[in-house]
Amino acid sequence: MENQDTLQAHALMAEDIDSWLVNKKIEIGEEGNNTIDKIREGMRLAERYTEPFREETFVIVPITYSSQLSTHIRQDLNTPFQYLLIVENEDGGIRKGDLVMFYPADAAVTELPDSSFTKFFTTQQVEVEGTFSVISLSDIQQFEMDIVDNRMTTFRLWESRLQPVPNYVPLPGGEGEPYCVDWYLVTTNYYSDGTTEVFYDFLFSQCYNGGGGGGGNGTNPPLQNHEPVQREVSYTIIRKWPNGTLENWEMRAHYQLSGEYYPNNTTMNYFTQAPISVDAGTGTLAYIIIYYAGHYSSVDPWYLLFTLSMNSKGLNNPQSAWANCGGLVSFPNYPNADGTQGRQEFHSLPHTWQASTELY
Repeated sequence: MENQDTLQAHALMAEDIDSWLVNKKIEIGEEGNNTIDKIREGMRLAERYTEPFREETFVIVPITYSSQLSTHIRQDLNTPFQYLLIVENEDGGIRKGDLVMFYPADAAVTELPDSSFTKFFTTQQVEVEGTFSVISLSDIQQFEMDIVDNRMTTFRLWESRLQPVPNYVPLPGGEGEPYCVDWYLVTTNYYSDGTTEVFYDFLFSQCYNGGGGGGGNGTNPPLQNHEPVQREVSYTIIRKWPNGTLENWEMRAHYQLSGEYYPNNTTMNYFTQAPISVDAGTGTLAYIIIYYAGHYSSVDPWYLLFTLSMNSKGLNNPQSAWANCGGLVSFPNYPNADGTQGRQEFHSLPHTWQASTELY
C-alpha cells in the first residue's frame, strides 16, 4: 500500500494505470505476445514518477528487467532500463502509453538523470549516452534514437505504409476489406553542422484479414485511429555562454508543426504542411535573442542587434520536416583592438523534426 506522500506526488493512482492497461489490452486485442500482461507483472508502480511534457505530464513507471518483455529487445547493446511511459493529459486522464527502453552506452550507468524523458521528446538531448527505443503496447517497434555527447546522432523509424491487397474481390457477407502493411526501416543520420542523411530499407510486408504475407513487427495490425494535432517547437541556432568577454546570449528559431497523430502507432504520424514561423514573444517572427545575465542591453557599454536574413522551411517527406533559420548579429559599439568600433557575425543552422516524436 502506498503512503500518503507518494499518492500526493502523482495525479494518477496505481489502480488507474493498471485499469487502463487492462482496457487497452481489450482494445488492441493482444493474442500472441501478451506484452501488456508482461508489463503488469513487472511494473513497479510504487516507484513511478513524473516529468513535464508540454502542457501534459509524463508518468514514468520502472519495470523490472525481463528479456521476455518484448520481441524487439536488442542483444547487441547493454542491458536496457525498461519503463512504461504514460502520457497524462491536462484533465488527469491517460492519453497514451508505450514501452520505452534505454540502452546505456556505459554499462556502469544505473539510472537516467532527472528530466531525461522531457528532454528526449522535446529537444532530443539526454545527458547520458545510449539508445532510446520506443515500442507500442502491442509490441510494434516504433523508433530508436542514438544519443552521443548530449545530442541525437541517429534516428531509426520503423515506418508502416498501408497497401491494398492485390486482386481482392469482396465476398457477399464478408468482413472488412483486408489490407497489407509494408514496413521500412528509415535511418536518419544527424551531423554536427545540422545536415542529415536518410536511408530507406524495405523490411517485409504483413497482411491482415485474408491477405498473405510473412514476417511481423507485432502479431496484430496497428490500430489506425488518428487525429489532427499542432505542436510549437524551437531550436538553438547559436548559444554564447559566459566566457572571457562575458558574452551571454542565444539565438533560437520558433515554429508550429501540424500533422496527424496516431496514438497506437506513432510510426504512422505525418506532417500535413511545412513548419510555420511563430511569434517568440519579441514581436518579431522566428527568432529570439535571450540575455541570460542581462549584461548586454542597449544601456550597457556595448550591445547587439539581430537582423533576420534567412528562414526557409519545408518537408523532406510526410514524416520529416525541416527549417533553416539565420541572421546577422551586429555589435555597433563593440570596442575592437585597433580602436574602431563595430563587429558583425552571421549565424545559421538547419534543423529536422521527426513526426513520430514531435507529434507524440
